[in-house]
Amino acid sequence: MITPHQCFFPILAWAAIACAGAAESTLESDFKNPPVKTRPYVWWHWMGSNFSKEGITKDLEAMKASGIGGATIFNIASAVQESHKPTLNNPWPDQTYRSPKYWEALRHAAAEAQRLGLEIGLHNTVGYSTTGGPWIDEEKNMQNLVSKFITVEGGKHISMDIPRPDPTAYRGYGSQGLTFTFFRDIAVLAVPASGDIDPSKAIDLTQSFKNNHLDWDAPEGSWQIVRLAHAPTGANPHPLPDDLIGKTLEVDKMSRDLNRYHWDQVIEPIKEHLGPYLGKSSSIFSSTAMKPAPRAGRPRFARSSKSARVTIPSPGCSHFKTGSLVTMIYLPVSNGTTAMSSARCIMKMAG
Repeated sequence: MITPHQCFFPILAWAAIACAGAAESTLESDFKNPPVKTRPYVWWHWMGSNFSKEGITKDLEAMKASGIGGATIFNIASAVQESHKPTLNNPWPDQTYRSPKYWEALRHAAAEAQRLGLEIGLHNTVGYSTTGGPWIDEEKNMQNLVSKFITVEGGKHISMDIPRPDPTAYRGYGSQGLTFTFFRDIAVLAVPASGDIDPSKAIDLTQSFKNNHLDWDAPEGSWQIVRLAHAPTGANPHPLPDDLIGKTLEVDKMSRDLNRYHWDQVIEPIKEHLGPYLGKSSSIFSSTAMKPAPRAGRPRFARSSKSARVTIPSPGCSHFKTGSLVTMIYLPVSNGTTAMSSARCIMKMAG
């Protein structure tokens, strides 16, 4: 007589073999035809306004035929070089960044990606380096410390104007020789002109300084008056689309509020123009931000009656709760010789 247990074990063994076979079959099938999420992704450079709907379709069809799973669009210069010299005789001059025809082309790309079973994404900035856009002005730009020094003799009342620090000029990659006039005062200090850097001998004159004018009963001795402020570095995303050259700055990485503002400018128009495709064929935002730490920061001062000290927050990649943004990854980097404030963030939009 066959017992229930004798029936059960052969059935269990058969089920295990069948499951193993199914797993091997799925693995083999996925290896031969990998799902989109496992396929390689590429950068897709839109050079200035040199793109067309026909070209977009051909690019995406070629990606599909090559086994590519998706692409991240970078809006960059028509000629990638430090001079940002535009390519002449552009056949589509009215497809400037975020113009009606630009959005039309981007929506076409999302529709074609959906038709082909691909994913497309957007870099969070114009150019392929840093984080910013034409919505970032001097006040919202990366900031650095600037100063003005004047030596006075004490033992009397000092009543004098303290000139503002000199305007800053950016000389980095893609600079246009622009001079930036924005600045904000942080503190006015007096320190012994002898060069003694003992913080206990520094005097905070900030409350005695108004409208560029200092009134101070100075103790005996020679004093160096220091006017400290913060001003934009002038750093800009690069290489920029031709129509944005000289009009675009990098957002201040040290300000959470300004970074939220930046991401609102990035994501909200995308939601407006690509709404039906978000979380489907269009779901990726990428962000790359790199800056030497000594130049990076929006200085904040902790003042006492004797001294002032700079406090610069640690850099990082904040988690922004904007719309249906669901994931963000932060990867710090170093170039081996200089500490770098860096973030490479990959974000997925929920469906």
